[in-house]
Amino acid sequence: MRSFNRRTLLGGTVALVGASAIGAARATVRLTLRPRVPLNDIPGNYSGFSVETSQLADPEFFSPANVSFVALHRRLSSHGVLRIGGNSSEFCWWQATPGAQPPRITTPGQGRPDNWMPQGFTPITPKAVDNLRGFLDACGWQCIWGLNFGTGSPERDAEEAAYVANALDWRLQGTALDATTGITLAGAEIIPGTSNWHPRPETLSLERQFDIPRASAILLMA
Repeated sequence: MRSFNRRTLLGGTVALVGASAIGAARATVRLTLRPRVPLNDIPGNYSGFSVETSQLADPEFFSPANVSFVALHRRLSSHGVLRIGGNSSEFCWWQATPGAQPPRITTPGQGRPDNWMPQGFTPITPKAVDNLRGFLDACGWQCIWGLNFGTGSPERDAEEAAYVANALDWRLQGTALDATTGITLAGAEIIPGTSNWHPRPETLSLERQFDIPRASAILLMA
């Protein structure tokens, strides 16, 4: 495979400009390069990882006690961003207490061979969020947290969002707890993970509806 770098790009650009000049009658072309003039700045927290919410089923994975994993993140960046979300977030539920029960799927699709989504629920506990905060502190990173708008409920999402915002505090990236790309599973024809699953945008402001006082997160749905 042929290598490609900035010199290759600039060389090809110059060659293209030169070829165009040859084809034009008495055309004069001047190309000025200013390598010391910056055009755009890449933020220090540009690098990061995106992981499935289901990974937090093990509270000890994103934990300050996982020192080798902390070291790997710090080696990538001292100010990165960890995004928690993905397809599994729609089947991860907030287990606020040990006795809390998982939600029920009210649409068909479980067991179907064309259903590529998770076939079961994964609980996410306060301990996993608390350990995540310690992990972020150890790495120097921030976090983007995704809610379950596929099989969750507004009440449970609001409870989860409030806990996450309080636990992660400024480690949670963003300025507003306002999810604008929720997923509505209305009707038996919409089956998560199958070819006829077409999410439609639905605005749901948890901050306004449930009066969450500390709104400091950007919440994404994949």
